[in-house]
Amino acid sequence: MPTDPEDGGGMVRRSWLVTVVLAWAAVASGANPRPESPGPANLVEESRGFANRIILFASSVEAQYYREVPRTEILYAALSGLYEAARQPTPPMLREDLRRFDLVETVMGGLWTGFEPDQPEIPGRPLFRIHRLDHRRAEYIARRRQEIGHVESLVRNRAQAVAAQAAVRVLDPFSGTNPTARRQAFGLEENLEFGIGLEFANAPNDELAAPGLGTFPSALLVKSVVPGSPAQKAGLRPDDRITRLDGRPVAELNAVRFFNAFLATASGRTEVRTHKIEFYRPGRDQPLTGQIKASAFYPECTFGTHRNADGSWNYMIDERERIGYIRVGFIEELADKQFAAALKTLVQAEARGLVLDLRWCPGGYLDPAVGIAKTLLPASATVALEQHRGGRFAIRDVGIAGEPVLNLPVVVLINSETLGGGELIAAALQDNSRAMVAGERTAGKATIQQQLEPNPLEGVSFRISRGLLIRPSGKSFQKSPDAAREGTWGITPDAGRWLPLSRDANKQLKELWIWHALRPTGDRSALPTDDPETDAQYRAAVDMLRGAIRKRA
Repeated sequence: MPTDPEDGGGMVRRSWLVTVVLAWAAVASGANPRPESPGPANLVEESRGFANRIILFASSVEAQYYREVPRTEILYAALSGLYEAARQPTPPMLREDLRRFDLVETVMGGLWTGFEPDQPEIPGRPLFRIHRLDHRRAEYIARRRQEIGHVESLVRNRAQAVAAQAAVRVLDPFSGTNPTARRQAFGLEENLEFGIGLEFANAPNDELAAPGLGTFPSALLVKSVVPGSPAQKAGLRPDDRITRLDGRPVAELNAVRFFNAFLATASGRTEVRTHKIEFYRPGRDQPLTGQIKASAFYPECTFGTHRNADGSWNYMIDERERIGYIRVGFIEELADKQFAAALKTLVQAEARGLVLDLRWCPGGYLDPAVGIAKTLLPASATVALEQHRGGRFAIRDVGIAGEPVLNLPVVVLINSETLGGGELIAAALQDNSRAMVAGERTAGKATIQQQLEPNPLEGVSFRISRGLLIRPSGKSFQKSPDAAREGTWGITPDAGRWLPLSRDANKQLKELWIWHALRPTGDRSALPTDDPETDAQYRAAVDMLRGAIRKRA
């Protein structure tokens, strides 16, 4: 018997209506609530503020992320992170509860226009208002936050930071909350830093002004040292253990002495003095000593073959054959200017070729990476494209100092730890047939990060991937989580120029080149990197360059 299309449509409409009514009933009653404990008044107020901000955060991320991610999934990941931080099980119906709001919004969206009349603006964020249905979401999320209760790891703004970082699970590993910045704003000169350029792996990370700062360890373990900083000039390296400060064990430090010695900023300081440190280095039984004083410095981004007497870099590998070498580290805001200056010294010395080492380059700022590539390319060459959800656009153009260097043969070294801006430079030179590319396939990180703006989080900075870099050939080099090993992601060396290394050999070389960059001025102790034979990839690149020079001659 034939069915009546209209009657069938009526059944569908009634089914949707029943579904919506049931969903709204669940939403209005706070779906699947646990028994509530009233909690202290400040927790109630704190939970409301958290709920409003985290909803606005999820909406902002949903709108700005380079690919579509449902807001419910962002909220679910964020709330799950709270439960995990509190060491409590995530409610089994949490995702389903959040999805019910989406159902009501989808079917009855036309009825939910405007803002909740009794919902005030968030203080300090006049542009942020809570939509009527989001007001119901906020009530639900606030109840969940109250259920968790007072947990030390979630007090004040920490709950927002924990939730925002947990949301990265549905984004990508390059989005996330920004760690405590090395860069300090102190009104001296743009791109200049102030301090000692040192990061510890085990120092207390609570607010230093807090009276209950935890006990200091018996030795402060150095995690990283910024090249060009006072810490580098004092001879410190990663994995060094500082045991004494000004003759006293570091275990006796208090917050004030720790701040004055290691975390000084130019603002608010009445005194900046020299401190004596004693430290141990792995493999050595006797302690080393040095002096360190906070000061203004430019982080080094480019490195050569060895340091001159004044601490500057010499960029010539072979004085007789006039072969140059520049290694690029983290691409700071002045990296393109430092690279241009290094290249200028080689041009003035009549260099006949250049090894551009991008191995272990972790990327960094986009504009300086574009500037480095443009320094070696014709003005008309395409460096890269940007892909957003709205389409593809030419990369933002940047100027360079002087004329590009176009006649110098170049070999680019890459490996599996070449990321982002380093990959952009290698791809631009490869696609424009400007350089030979050798080494190993790169990491495949093409996402472009920017600060989330507007950002409703209080005291929490969040970077988000807002686009993808597309190489001049029109291909993306982004590696997806499920990418096959033999896929087309990353930047691959030219045919015949693959130079594979074992994982252990790569790890050892990386450590040697870190030591090379951190060797202080005047230090004449031998390092393995002084001998090109130590680094097979480096030696092979030099040989390729010599062959290209002979061919030109």
